[in-house]
Amino acid sequence: MPFLTELKLRPSDGDKWRLLDHLVYETNDGDLVVVPPSFPTDLASIPRPLRLLYPVHGAHTRAAVIHDYLYHTKEIDDDPITRKEADQIFYEAMRWLGVRWSKAKTIYFAVRIGGWASW
Repeated sequence: MPFLTELKLRPSDGDKWRLLDHLVYETNDGDLVVVPPSFPTDLASIPRPLRLLYPVHGAHTRAAVIHDYLYHTKEIDDDPITRKEADQIFYEAMRWLGVRWSKAKTIYFAVRIGGWASW
């Protein structure tokens, strides 16, 4: 399984959460993404009106934290990555977590369209 650790969070300010421990994900290419403890995340950045269809919490949550971290660092293991690569890893991680193909693709296209503002 590509996720080598479980997600442990605590609530923080507003819609933010903080990691209590490392979250480690191994990509399909064999790279390790290691999110450190205390990293702040909003989980999935889903606009409020869409949260009934796509909640912030769900099967995609661990993938969303990895995605937030990749957007924050713009690198894996000191190697720069593109926004598209970060979005593709998000999609890949969602699929590993069992998110339906159609839902994962919808979320992927949403971050491809709107993610530039956070990159």
